[in-house]
Amino acid sequence: MNRLIIIAPIIAITISIILITYNMQNNQNVIKTNLNETDVPDLFAEGRVNLEISSKIARYIVIGKIIDQSDYTYKVSDDIEEYQSGTGIEIEKELTGSYNGSRIYFSSVRTSWIKGGDRVLAFIADKEPHTVWGNNYYLLGGLYGLYKIVNDKVYGQDLRDGKPLNETIDAIYRAREDRLKYATLESKYIGIGRVVNITLKSVDAESKVYDITNLNITDLYLSEPHTNVYITLKVEKYLIGTYDKEEVKVVTDLRDFRIAGGGYIGGIGDRYLFFIVNDDDPFYDGYSYVGKELYHIKDGIVKGRELQEGMPIDEVEKRIIMFKNSQ
Repeated sequence: MNRLIIIAPIIAITISIILITYNMQNNQNVIKTNLNETDVPDLFAEGRVNLEISSKIARYIVIGKIIDQSDYTYKVSDDIEEYQSGTGIEIEKELTGSYNGSRIYFSSVRTSWIKGGDRVLAFIADKEPHTVWGNNYYLLGGLYGLYKIVNDKVYGQDLRDGKPLNETIDAIYRAREDRLKYATLESKYIGIGRVVNITLKSVDAESKVYDITNLNITDLYLSEPHTNVYITLKVEKYLIGTYDKEEVKVVTDLRDFRIAGGGYIGGIGDRYLFFIVNDDDPFYDGYSYVGKELYHIKDGIVKGRELQEGMPIDEVEKRIIMFKNSQ
């Protein structure tokens, strides 16, 4: 058993390094094929996540038994193939409370350290049809989102020595209760605003500016993955702190902007919840960098990185005030 635990992470890390090395060689987070170009799913590109982070950003968290595995090869180029896997789980327990089925299937890079009949804990990201895995759920953070359960102990990349299953479940629930806590405690200003202007600028040497109107964001992401999104918001209300201006200017990168809307790319008139840590950064020419801490609001529901399934805006506001008052 100990030998298995040692070997399994090595295999997973090796696969991850191969993927990362290939992407670095191409200087972008894109997998190119001889047939088409398809970008890596947003939350696969998170890289090395851990139990706490995965608990906050997963769409579904399932405990169950492996009932199906199908390996296949994805043609990256004429001389490079990526080995991938489709996995089915018969669900014993789903910890987000938002999945109603008895089975779930997801895509991931291929691994040999789990097999049919194994009991696992899996952190699963939502479907991203524009990406390499098409209309499939996928394993969050590569193999960092997969844990093996043996004798009611959980083993994985950040749990090499194992952790009792009941303690692991408690840790997952605590992490989910703490969603938005870190962003709230670190932020100088938190508010809700409506977009009045968006500008996209490439950060490469020859900077390009794009008009978001009628722009295919996926095509842009493939051709210019290193693009920042500059957003001007007309403030509706502040939850924490108060600017002396009716408008705030924030910047994020294109991938995080897509995550902020759960895959949806916002436009003029859309509402966002924003968290501003530092409003004095001169690097972005008067814009405050918000990174991942930007959340799209539609029909009273807030969606984004730590709120994959969405949460009512009034509940989000109460949560933010509670965290801030707990300081």
